[in-house]
Amino acid sequence: MQQLSFLEGWEQRRRWMYDRKVDEPRLTHEYQDLTVAPPLLTEIAAVLSDYCNVPYDGIWMNWYRDNRDSTAWHADRPANLPATRDRPGAQSGSYTSLPHPAERGRP
Repeated sequence: MQQLSFLEGWEQRRRWMYDRKVDEPRLTHEYQDLTVAPPLLTEIAAVLSDYCNVPYDGIWMNWYRDNRDSTAWHADRPANLPATRDRPGAQSGSYTSLPHPAERGRP
């Protein structure tokens, strides 16, 4: 993680939540084109491509810096990407275990 923390381009993004914009509880970094990514990330993408038998063309990362950088259980749905496009997502940093909503009696 230390190597990744030195990458330029980590962003604190904002999103609408109910009636206001809020900071996302993480930093985000993305390489839509692996040819411009650092060697460490191209190696990770190559290993994932081999393991999953899917060619990756980019990588997307979230950095949860501490226990305050958390989010409730959710499903990411990249609706703006074609169904044939795959991108590995990396979650790094402090880990908090959250039960799936169905485990809490919610749909």
